[in-house]
Amino acid sequence: MPGTDQTRLREDQRLAELLAPLDEFLRSRDLPVAELLVEFMKHRGSQHAAFDAYNLVDHLCFTAHRYRGLISNPSTQPRRHPTVIGAS
Repeated sequence: MPGTDQTRLREDQRLAELLAPLDEFLRSRDLPVAELLVEFMKHRGSQHAAFDAYNLVDHLCFTAHRYRGLISNPSTQPRRHPTVIGAS
């Protein structure tokens, strides 16, 4: 499909732009963000709210970092492999 790579790059750019401020906000030391996220996880019924909250923050951070890398060097984006007929 023509333009598919450009479309994917634009989507990656938009996602990176969305994730960057969220990452910065969640890691803010000036606000009690982490504590509020732990409380939120408790209200959702988490048995290990602090663990789950900090894992969520880390996951978002790593994802934001990955997307920043993808938009700064689009040639590193994973390529789809053609489907092999008869492969199981």
